[in-house]
Amino acid sequence: MNHWMTGGAVVLCGLATWWDLRYRRIPNGLTLPALGIALCLHGATEAGPGLLLSAGGALAAGALLLPGYVMRFTGAGDVKLLMAVGAFLGFPQALLAGLIALVLGGVLGLLTAARFGRLGHVMSRSLGLARWLAHRAKGSPLARPTPSGLRVPFGVAIALATVLVVLLPGLGGSR
Repeated sequence: MNHWMTGGAVVLCGLATWWDLRYRRIPNGLTLPALGIALCLHGATEAGPGLLLSAGGALAAGALLLPGYVMRFTGAGDVKLLMAVGAFLGFPQALLAGLIALVLGGVLGLLTAARFGRLGHVMSRSLGLARWLAHRAKGSPLARPTPSGLRVPFGVAIALATVLVVLLPGLGGSR
């Protein structure tokens, strides 16, 4: 991975984490220009193959969060942030960062629920969601469960996952 690209991903994640912790949203003014810059840099420095890997990384990473966005577990800013990170990292590192972010986001959600004394409530809602998904898969009608109301800054999980992928050689970072 190119140090300019990984550095861009890390700087983007730092800014997004600050916004997410402070305002509980990640602005388009941060993610959309970063996505464009990453695509242009890859295209300019690595020509067609670089642009394709960058676009593939953005699409693969965004696709990981799309179901969560549709079900209102994540916000659109989270999806766009992971797409921009994916564009900087390229494929397949973007996919790896997205998968790690999903795991870290789950852990962060459990820790946040425990911190506010709502772990039992969140676990109950999670089981209700699993039941709903199983019934949907079979075609059985079942009312969609209501969200737990717990808001987790998923941008933090994306940032941690990005740093792990960039810094740990075994995960795809610099060698």
